[in-house]
Amino acid sequence: MNNRLRELRKEKHYSLANVSRYATSKGLKISTASLSNMETGVTSVRDVQLVLLAELYGVSVDYILKNEKGRLDDE
Repeated sequence: MNNRLRELRKEKHYSLANVSRYATSKGLKISTASLSNMETGVTSVRDVQLVLLAELYGVSVDYILKNEKGRLDDE
């Protein structure tokens, strides 16, 4: 992936633990190590994870994947 996930997380002032807890509250377990690996491109992001992260950060999936405009509040 690109650094977009890390940028979005930092913009919201979320820690990896915050994001992990959010995912768990939505029924999807994602460890902090897995999140870090996704942010750095070590592992790829599964579709269901991508949708959840886009929801959390208030952006579209396209915004994360293609580096395009697509924040939900811009629509």
